[in-house]
Amino acid sequence: MINKAYKVHLYPSQEQEVLLNKTFGCVRLVWNTLLAKNIKGYEDNNKDWKQDYNTTIVKKDYNFMGEVSAASLQQKSRDLKETYSQWFKSITGKRKGKALGYPKFKKKGVKDTYRLPNQKFSIFQDSNIIRLEKVGKVLCKYPDTIPEDSKLISVTISKLKSGKFYASIVVEQEIKHLPLTGKKTGIDLGLKDLATLSNGVVIKRTNYLRDNQSKIKKVQQHLSRKVKGSNRYEKQRKKLASIQELVSNRRSWFTHNITKALVKDYDLICVETLSSQEMQSFSGINKVLTEVSLFEVVRQLEYKCNYYGKTFVKVDKWFASSQICNICGKKNKEVKDLKIRSWVCSGCGEKHDRDHNAAKNILKQGFNDISGELLDYRRGDFLETFNYVKEIENFVETPKIL
Repeated sequence: MINKAYKVHLYPSQEQEVLLNKTFGCVRLVWNTLLAKNIKGYEDNNKDWKQDYNTTIVKKDYNFMGEVSAASLQQKSRDLKETYSQWFKSITGKRKGKALGYPKFKKKGVKDTYRLPNQKFSIFQDSNIIRLEKVGKVLCKYPDTIPEDSKLISVTISKLKSGKFYASIVVEQEIKHLPLTGKKTGIDLGLKDLATLSNGVVIKRTNYLRDNQSKIKKVQQHLSRKVKGSNRYEKQRKKLASIQELVSNRRSWFTHNITKALVKDYDLICVETLSSQEMQSFSGINKVLTEVSLFEVVRQLEYKCNYYGKTFVKVDKWFASSQICNICGKKNKEVKDLKIRSWVCSGCGEKHDRDHNAAKNILKQGFNDISGELLDYRRGDFLETFNYVKEIENFVETPKIL
């Protein structure tokens, strides 16, 4: 069994929209009130203070909180408790990864969300309706069919800066493995091209941000002339947020479909471990990194391989995949220069394309990491399922002939 989320677009009425906005405000008030109380308690009593997450006192002070779901307030209190717990683990070294900062106060219009447990909502897919406590039945659009035997876990209601409402429904369902194809691939991720596969197929990166840059600039110029806080300013701000949301959605659509196609077509996927922070040291590269979303591509490949029963391998980031000849194994340190896109091996005389050679080496190294055996690479392992989604073939080039 695994937990899976389905994102649903909500179309609330004006009355329901008011109730949703009230709920966002109430859960934000609960968070800020409890956080301020804990900060003051610690300042007055130091280590003798015990964290307080009781929402009952907050509800007594503000009668209007009775208009929203009590479960949403309790969930936000639990979120604060979990945030404190993760912060304590971070500063004591019990939590892996980057150190976390102290919990912050929430602001209106920034990540407006609230969550309900499974007892407080119901879904009706045939009628395109979701019922939320205190809000009632809200029209929605299901992007995919949620299996009837799935167990509802929770739902998170969110409001974007564009004013659109979404619900993320988390369900528990059985893992559905894809049929095995007997094929494997190594992937060299990059900025010029999104990915180069070990069979020579090249996946071009998108340019959704660049294509909409002039439109974004024009809307931003109009926004700068408006009086902040006025109705016209708010209308123009939503217009800008809608364009930025469109760019983000298109990029997400492309990434999801490319990664799904790769997982569907290959049983073993090997990629290199990349560090986005190291890449950011190069000037003028942040926009490109945002467009290609290398971390997101790797993240999706990893969890989709686990979900669909495929094998995913990360090769050590210090492995010199571009410098090693995939035929004889001789290392050419001159290839460290990123301007060199092709080179001839001094050992065997084979001509290499930089990215294609790296992808082959990543496949060999990844296969060796999980099996301890050397991989006998064979040509002709072509990608077959990219065209299962419309327009994907526009981003895929024919294999390079070396």
